[in-house]
Amino acid sequence: MSGIAERSAPSLSDRLHRSVAFFSALTSHLLTAVRPVKTAIWRGRCLHLCDASSLSQRGSKATDWRIHATDELGSGRFSQLELTDGKAAEALKRVVCDDRGVMIADRGQAKAGEMATFRIRSGGKPRDFIVRTGWDMLRLESLDGKPFDLTGAVREMERARQPDTPNQPREWTVQALYGRGKKIKRLPIRLIILPRPPQKAEIARRKVRQSGSKRQRKVDPHGELAAGFPMRATS
Repeated sequence: MSGIAERSAPSLSDRLHRSVAFFSALTSHLLTAVRPVKTAIWRGRCLHLCDASSLSQRGSKATDWRIHATDELGSGRFSQLELTDGKAAEALKRVVCDDRGVMIADRGQAKAGEMATFRIRSGGKPRDFIVRTGWDMLRLESLDGKPFDLTGAVREMERARQPDTPNQPREWTVQALYGRGKKIKRLPIRLIILPRPPQKAEIARRKVRQSGSKRQRKVDPHGELAAGFPMRATS
């Protein structure tokens, strides 16, 4: 295209497939070469936001590639970009975050094992997370080792709802289980639930029912109830 050389399509394709490390290094260089800015901090901590975007080639009905990104909110710029195929799921193990940083993540990252790994990596200082989660995404126990009844807690909040009264969040200190068999481990977390206002709760539940109808799936009543109660898991 620049008139420098001629390459056949197979030859160009072969070179592109062997250039992954080069393009990765180039992206990292561009991210770090921006003009330094004074990073805003919150109580001495830097806030980060991670998420992923799905890409599909023309005519595809599924995700072909996924871009994993970490945004450093204090400086207002990306600190990491990673391109993978569609099989690579969102994961906290992919994100870049300084020691003592605080990572804000969507529920795609609500996996207890990865949250535990992110919390303290080898030789690093503790880092914290604020992750959106759902009613069936984490195996939870109370501190006494008994199963935590998340659905029961949501039902209790629904019954206690008072008209014309500001919605107040509730929180519990629980343990998120990860691993299998005799290798089960526990991650202490803080679970926070905030009731949506009645009208917004009904809108969220309507979306759940519409999604089930579109996919021709029966809506789980627990999921429909929980749609009115956004949940966060934090370290």
